Amino acid sequence: MAGNILAMCRSRRWCSSDRRAPARLKEPGARIQEPGGPTAGRKVEFSAAFYSICRQCVDVVNLLAPGSFRRAGVRTRAMLPNSITPLIEALKTVPGIRAIVVGGSRARGNEDAVSDTDLGLYYDAEKPLAVEALDRVVAEHDDRKQSGLVTAIGGWGPWINGGGWLQIDGAAVDLLYRETTQVEAVISHSIAGHFEMVYRPGHPLGFLSSIYAGEIAICEPIWDPLGRVANNKRRLVEYPEALRRELVRHFGFDARFSILIAEKPAKRSDISYVAGCLFQVVGALLMVLFALNRVYWLNEKGALRFTDRFQIVPARFRERVERMWESVRQDPDSLGSALGIARELNEQVVALVEQEGFSA
Repeated sequence: MAGNILAMCRSRRWCSSDRRAPARLKEPGARIQEPGGPTAGRKVEFSAAFYSICRQCVDVVNLLAPGSFRRAGVRTRAMLPNSITPLIEALKTVPGIRAIVVGGSRARGNEDAVSDTDLGLYYDAEKPLAVEALDRVVAEHDDRKQSGLVTAIGGWGPWINGGGWLQIDGAAVDLLYRETTQVEAVISHSIAGHFEMVYRPGHPLGFLSSIYAGEIAICEPIWDPLGRVANNKRRLVEYPEALRRELVRHFGFDARFSILIAEKPAKRSDISYVAGCLFQVVGALLMVLFALNRVYWLNEKGALRFTDRFQIVPARFRERVERMWESVRQDPDSLGSALGIARELNEQVVALVEQEGFSA
């Protein structure tokens, strides 16, 4: 049956997922045709189970620019550098590692020639990963052949946790520790519409706790012998509507407030303060747009460019944000012009929020 499922998907009979149009998934209960084998041509029901299997594929198709679609099941393995395969096999032997996943741009499908490879290492708190053993594995495979390249658990502080920045055959490979109980708790909170926003180095806007849920939702498991990652992914097949609503409400207010408090400093040519407020405005609007489009927020890096793929977004949003930054100079007129662009973008995002049935 699994083979037939994959064959059906590849035959494009379940949705319109191609390079020319957004994918539209058939509704559960629809009749679909077996594409091949002894039952070729037979009509079968597109069940709710099938729907849940391919929904994530369709969501990805709708976000990818024309020409960049990769089919589910072959997206990540083909995109991983061959040079890191020995490292991945060695990581499986480290005591305490319960699952290994590919995350970031390589999982999402928007990596480029200089993208890092992000590997998530999931462990249980009661039997944490053996950092000394991990350090030995890394030292053997990293180009520098030295120890001390990975942190202790929690070495990068709360939420970020720990990991290491590796060089494998000249390419950057980032290891990130994730504790499964905390991740599962955050997923439950996210589904219920709760999140935390805390400052952490590397996240100039702040670390959004639901990033943990987003990492699970978009990751590609490489090794998940106990099925923990797979089970949690099933909880996130649909973007949590309660989280969507609360992110829109919270960051919609942040954007409006940041514009308001920048007005007087702009008249005083306080460029540092105004620039900081503008960064908050852009970041908050991005949070709102990601939520409106049901796309999990992972990182500030590349977020603005990612909006080019959204359906719910002000016209030329990225272009106008970049033009706003060109206006940031130390005189009242220039700062006032930049604030004017921010105000206009905010008003248009508010209109989109209201079109989606939310109060601004």
